[in-house]
Amino acid sequence: MAFEALKKGQAPKTVQNLIRCLSSMLGHAVEDELISVNVALKPGKFLPRISKRSNVNPLTREEVALFLAKVHERAPLYFPLFLCALRTGLRQGELIALQWGDIDFHGRFIEVQRNYTRGRFATPKGGESRRVDMSLELTQVLRDLLTDRQLEASAKGQPDIQPWVFISSTGGLVNHNYLRSGIFHGLLRAAELRRIRFHDLRHTFASLLLQQGESLIYVKEQMGHSSIQLTVDLYGHLIPGGNKQAVDRLDQPVNVVAAPQPSATQAQPARYVWTPRASKPSELLEDTGSVFGVSDGFRTRDLRIHNPAL
Repeated sequence: MAFEALKKGQAPKTVQNLIRCLSSMLGHAVEDELISVNVALKPGKFLPRISKRSNVNPLTREEVALFLAKVHERAPLYFPLFLCALRTGLRQGELIALQWGDIDFHGRFIEVQRNYTRGRFATPKGGESRRVDMSLELTQVLRDLLTDRQLEASAKGQPDIQPWVFISSTGGLVNHNYLRSGIFHGLLRAAELRRIRFHDLRHTFASLLLQQGESLIYVKEQMGHSSIQLTVDLYGHLIPGGNKQAVDRLDQPVNVVAAPQPSATQAQPARYVWTPRASKPSELLEDTGSVFGVSDGFRTRDLRIHNPAL
């Protein structure tokens, strides 16, 4: 079944999900003793390993600039939306569901609290809200957008503005199909850029952060990943690698640190320095208590006396 579905053009991830559903049903059948073996127990037996990186197709910094310029020229109504997608990494459903109350202009961050998917509102993927930083440019663009909405509402005699940050030309929620197929892909063609998915704007945000040297921890938090391993699996190949300069730095000489000066307060008693007064070797041997240690009976030169294991 798996190989037939792959031959028909189904994506490996889709086939894997189908096998998992089948495995779940067969598992219940085994528990009810209707069958003896769950033949779909391990989907990995039927499908090759699915690389998470294969679907990551981000834009470069130059392509981002070209795309945004084309958006500003052809579809200025959607410029704040696409800029927000590229500066925050929000998913398409999170952008559609964004409200003005989620934005803190003073702190320059967005509280991502909801997602719009399949015609209904839900929590963001992962079930938890997250806080995403806003760049200076994005903050100013959204502040100007809010001012324009307020002036427009005042001119129409409306007491309040729409709660949604990004709205359609009719003033309602943005249709995600039209945004993706009618607007986004058309702008890519107009900018003479390759066809990518809307979700690749999210990947673009993460990849550009990593390429400019930001930490994986910061990218993980901004993206809302459940673990840093997921961030590494998706974007590890985009992190700038080392070069010969990295190993060359190992050849650099170490600065010789001067020997530490004795402290004014010694943790241990100062070593006894004996200055012989006798002039004959025989006289030195007679004063062994003064030469080799104290004569109070608490110190010995042979540690084996106290520790037989030695």
